[in-house]
Amino acid sequence: NFLIHDYFFAKSIDKVRNGGVIAFITSSGTMDKKTKV
Repeated sequence: NFLIHDYFFAKSIDKVRNGGVIAFITSSGTMDKKTKV
């Protein structure tokens, strides 16, 4: 189970084509949290 932001990040990464580019704008808390994804 993902938090809402993590869910959309994971879904986007899953959908991008090989060689595709994704850019995320988010708070520092998204990458700094202690829970594992």
